[in-house]
Amino acid sequence: MLPRRRRTPLPGAAGDEAGWTLIEMMVVVLLLAIVLGVMSEALVSVQSQVQVSTQRSQGNDQVRVAIAQLDDEIRSGNVFYDPATLNDPANGIYPHMALIIYTQAQANTLNPGDRCVEWRIYSQQLEFRYWAPYWTTGQPVSAWQVVATNVVNQTVSPQFNAFTLDPTAAYGSRLLDVDILTQPPNTLAHPTETRASISGRDTQYGYPQTVCSSVPPYS
Repeated sequence: MLPRRRRTPLPGAAGDEAGWTLIEMMVVVLLLAIVLGVMSEALVSVQSQVQVSTQRSQGNDQVRVAIAQLDDEIRSGNVFYDPATLNDPANGIYPHMALIIYTQAQANTLNPGDRCVEWRIYSQQLEFRYWAPYWTTGQPVSAWQVVATNVVNQTVSPQFNAFTLDPTAAYGSRLLDVDILTQPPNTLAHPTETRASISGRDTQYGYPQTVCSSVPPYS
């Protein structure tokens, strides 16, 4: 008589003693934790980069709008006040960080058609206000209007001039260099520079420098 063949139990069947040991389970859990940690770090990094890119794009768009407005005001400007001489730290006015223009930009839609426009970088914001020429106490003055945020011309080291009037004889102090630096907050990304050189029209003769020299209070 032939001997009976012993059957090998299937995995998981009764009598099967195969399975995971505690050490194997701990190794698997550890590997899963490492993989999840790497994936989470990569996801956070991607989200951070997307946020920085979005903020940078928004900042660039804001500055482009500001420079377009400045371009209109400067090209229609009759008198520029040298940004190097504007200095009133108590009110956030610093040399090369502020600008005053006597302009007739959009004269057909404004009343009066000519006005004094003041720009400044204050608390990392690019903002402007305006008033009528030869301002006197009691006359209206617009509120400051913010055009761009995250402007870091004053906070980088060394500070970066935002407004510079070209003194060369070739332009007769009619060329204004505008350089605006923006940087997303709480990041190590390098600031983005937006630059423009804008020339005013040659009509400053006959317009006295006192037309916008009376600056309204800042409070």
